[in-house]
Amino acid sequence: MHFSSRGGEVNKPNIVSPGACTSTVPNFSKHDRFWGTSMASPYSVGVMSLLLSAARVEYPDVKIPSRLLYKAIEEGAVKMKGYDYVDQGSGYINVMNAWKVLKKYIKSNQVAKFETYTVSSFAPNMPNNTAQSLYIRNGSFITKNQVYNYTVKRNNTINKYRFFRTYRLKSDSDWLLPLKRKTYIRNDQEIRVGVKIDKSKLTKPGLYNGMIYAYRADRSKFPEFDMMATVVIPYEFNEANKYTQSWDNIQLKPGELRRYFIQVPAGATSMKIKMSSDPKAYTYSWYFLHEPDGRQKDVAILNSDNNDKDVVKYYSDLIPGVYELDVLGFFRASGLSTCNLSVEFSGVNMIDDNVLSSDHNSIKFVNEFNEMKRFSVSGKILGYQKDYTIRLNKKDYYKIPFIVKENEAAKTFKVSISKEDFNKTTDFAMMIYDSTGKSVALDGLTYDSQTISLRNSFGPDSAKFSLVLRPAFAYAAGQMTIHVKEITSLKNKETFRVMHNNSSRVTFYPSVTEELNCTYKPLKNLPKDVKPYGKIYFNNTSNDKTELEIPVFFKF
Repeated sequence: MHFSSRGGEVNKPNIVSPGACTSTVPNFSKHDRFWGTSMASPYSVGVMSLLLSAARVEYPDVKIPSRLLYKAIEEGAVKMKGYDYVDQGSGYINVMNAWKVLKKYIKSNQVAKFETYTVSSFAPNMPNNTAQSLYIRNGSFITKNQVYNYTVKRNNTINKYRFFRTYRLKSDSDWLLPLKRKTYIRNDQEIRVGVKIDKSKLTKPGLYNGMIYAYRADRSKFPEFDMMATVVIPYEFNEANKYTQSWDNIQLKPGELRRYFIQVPAGATSMKIKMSSDPKAYTYSWYFLHEPDGRQKDVAILNSDNNDKDVVKYYSDLIPGVYELDVLGFFRASGLSTCNLSVEFSGVNMIDDNVLSSDHNSIKFVNEFNEMKRFSVSGKILGYQKDYTIRLNKKDYYKIPFIVKENEAAKTFKVSISKEDFNKTTDFAMMIYDSTGKSVALDGLTYDSQTISLRNSFGPDSAKFSLVLRPAFAYAAGQMTIHVKEITSLKNKETFRVMHNNSSRVTFYPSVTEELNCTYKPLKNLPKDVKPYGKIYFNNTSNDKTELEIPVFFKF
């Protein structure tokens, strides 16, 4: 499923379990379908409980270490075709296979010999460039036959300080090669395992994921530890491909996922993503955009049953690095989904203050790319924003009253907290209630920021609502700072003129600064303490399609 957790810097997941289920338990909530760890965790716990209960009956005098139980489950898992370790770990959980493995371990007295290890390697995206696994988010810089090291240290789980064990090393990938076939650990010494990455095997853009296994060098061939490596070769955008790439006729089965890794070119200021459908083909596709640090940034849906022809989105707050764009055939699709995908970067960069006022009605831009660009330009005032800073002090919820007026199309609240405050909570609920106390929108923080929206479908009259924020503190209610941005979009967008030398057309030459002048009428009857916002649109002069959107604010 698209919501499954995936590894990279860490050697996760260990195994996968059913993550979607219809509950047969009598109603204790509004729904009988549940997703994610809400289903996978209890299923996995049930497997563990079943194994332990069977072992207690057959081997009543044996105390099984929890990590040995995990290893039996991992070794008994069934590999699924088409998935990497970062997707499925050891594979799909299988209780009968795990029981056979566990019995073999008990009979060969692995309980007394079982040791655990701490493994670390190079991961430049992580603090101190170190993580549990070798993880290179952008492998473009790797030279031929590049060598990296894993550090391995035993945890002395068996409580023996005099220790000697030899291990055979085996890789499952032709591009990931251990420098030695064997290694050993003596007492508490820390060892280094050198591996070579064969760059000649990494010929196509994509994710390369491999594993080196360390087996005990005796007749048991017991799996002692493993070392995962992941290298991403991203798609590059440059002058040669005009900073654009496209993938046509992508065919996806229900639930099938395709990854596209996108390297942000130097000087890029905006990224345009377009997913489109063929009028003669069926599609029910989603895309998920993830930032270079792995956090999900956005989701888009294309459903031909709703007569969707395409979905186009622009992202101007780019972070340097490699984005991951995942395209999914939705699991509820009635058949094969066919779609087209394109990504395009713009180097037109605003080098001025983006707040327009009576004293400052022009904005300067420069083209950072080594190509000429011609645009027709226009602008729209889209709505207004308001910022809140909330400080909770031993209080478990906060309420923000608001009104949706007749001329307002929707309200969106972006809620964000610091990572430190996020770690204080087990859950963080966001709810919008109407004046009768009925919930009309529900959501929650899955990381340190999230949005919740409400569309105006209430007729000509104004309607009163409340946004309630309710963090579930891990301990007693404590202190927390919450930042809320209330974004109001208007039904009737006000256009404004954008001119360059008295023309609505502008040509951007490389590294040449151009100034655009804006003429607009102030909005009337604005609420107190709001900041009007809009966009300047840059349309291709050949086909009039929008290539770039630049957000601006107004001070009336």
